[in-house]
Amino acid sequence: MPGTKSSSSSPEAEGRLVRVALERVHPHPLNANAMGEEQLKKLARNIERQGSYPPLLVRPHPELEGEYQLLDGEQRWQVLRRLGHDQALCFIWPCDDGTALLLLSTLNRCVARTSRPGAPSCWPSCPPCSHPMSWPCSCPRTAPRSRTR
Repeated sequence: MPGTKSSSSSPEAEGRLVRVALERVHPHPLNANAMGEEQLKKLARNIERQGSYPPLLVRPHPELEGEYQLLDGEQRWQVLRRLGHDQALCFIWPCDDGTALLLLSTLNRCVARTSRPGAPSCWPSCPPCSHPMSWPCSCPRTAPRSRTR
């Protein structure tokens, strides 16, 4: 494939399509998008039938040298592992933590069809304040309020 290189954490690989060993790719802990088992099976059948898939979007892992963190494509990553693939086509997008959070929310369309338990559909940013947040949010504008009557 033109423009595709083998896996590398070198600067010339950044911003390019590369094949990366799936064991070197780690899901981002704040990805709120999740799929049920039936949806994952359907995705697996589609990847098997098509023989291709959109590249995973990764960044160099901020804590693990030579590893990558998923920004988009966690379900494809899961399915490829289940199907016995040892590598995935990835687009490397170097970015800081703030940009990674922005990409997570926009690439997952801010509203996941199935959210992770307890996380709001717009997570990881606080809608009233637009600040990056952890869950549960400590923002007084979105923190759960007790109901008294």
